Amino acid sequence: MQGILLGAHGLFVILSLVAFGFRAHAHVSEAPWAGHPRIRLLGHGLDGGLLLSALALCGSFGLWPFQAGWLTAKLIALVVYALCGVLAFRVLKDPMAKLGAVAVGLLAFAYSAAVAQAHAVLPL
Repeated sequence: MQGILLGAHGLFVILSLVAFGFRAHAHVSEAPWAGHPRIRLLGHGLDGGLLLSALALCGSFGLWPFQAGWLTAKLIALVVYALCGVLAFRVLKDPMAKLGAVAVGLLAFAYSAAVAQAHAVLPL
């Protein structure tokens, strides 16, 4: 069962990142379809799947955020990633500011992935 959950989580990681990239490109280039409700719903669905698969994995391993430092760091990084998405896709109007939020979001995502691989707060 853990193998299936791990595979599903990995798939959601990739799909979430790809969707973030497409939405970022659309918003920075001010494409007319960037704010379409279905595009937004797709992002929410993928990120929801990412979160649910992560929670299922935590449960299967008996680990929870604030119990393991690396898992807490991963969770905080994913919150930063989500907040950067909100800033880039809803709040900010200037394309360069949006690009900055996207860059910080991608860095947070990369940090989260590195923490997940290393199971360490400082994945070196």
